[in-house]
Amino acid sequence: MLGPAGQPGSPVPGGATLISGAFAGEGRLMNQDIETTVGADGSYSVSATIQPGVAPGTYTIMGRSGGGNLGVQATLIVTP
Repeated sequence: MLGPAGQPGSPVPGGATLISGAFAGEGRLMNQDIETTVGADGSYSVSATIQPGVAPGTYTIMGRSGGGNLGVQATLIVTP
């Protein structure tokens, strides 16, 4: 998985944890995460279910892998 400026941000293949308030009620890390497997080429795909109690709005998604932050972010917009 690539971090800032395309530099490796975690070992591949491996796992990554995506963290966001939009994922409230999911996962083990603060009850706000989803996990995925990263392929040898650094790519991954993941689906998330947004729970009914999550308020509409803009949420930041951060990633962790190998015990550290990846240093990249994405934005997710939750609509009613």
